[in-house]
Amino acid sequence: MPYPKELENWLVEVSSAFPNLNRSQKQVLALYSYGMALSKHCGQTIVCVFLALLLEVKSQNIRQRLKEFTYETGQKRGVQRREVSVAAQFEPLLAWVIQQWTDKRKLIFGVEVTYLKDRLTILCISILYGQTTIPVAWHVLAGNVSGEWHPLWLVASIQDKPLTTAAFQPYLLPSFYLPQKTYP
Repeated sequence: MPYPKELENWLVEVSSAFPNLNRSQKQVLALYSYGMALSKHCGQTIVCVFLALLLEVKSQNIRQRLKEFTYETGQKRGVQRREVSVAAQFEPLLAWVIQQWTDKRKLIFGVEVTYLKDRLTILCISILYGQTTIPVAWHVLAGNVSGEWHPLWLVASIQDKPLTTAAFQPYLLPSFYLPQKTYP
């Protein structure tokens, strides 16, 4: 399927930023991120409809590609399918964000915990950019399991090795509510 020139350029950018993904994974990641950026939404339905109109294909075809991108290997159709290791993408994602960064002297990280009722606890390290954040490392835990988070934060920060060698000063802004659980 021929792509518009802008999407082709974006595919080249994504391919250079994530060299450890295979060709089809790079293509789906480029499609999804391009659709999110131009539609200004991250919902799969809106992104699929936008891309389907842009590429003149059925939205169900796009939806299936985006859905299978997130599946584990056993859930995918075909024999040569592999799943995307999200943790393996943290370092290339952070390096890519830093490469695009305008103020190379300082980088501000936010550390937060998000609760999904009693079901999930999400530990997330994000780069603060303007009025938004870009998640660069996260860990999802069962919500009602006891244990310490400190070792998980260390693992997440160790994955961000470019921080220790970069020529800029990282700042860390932890959430004030890290140890608390609040429910409506």
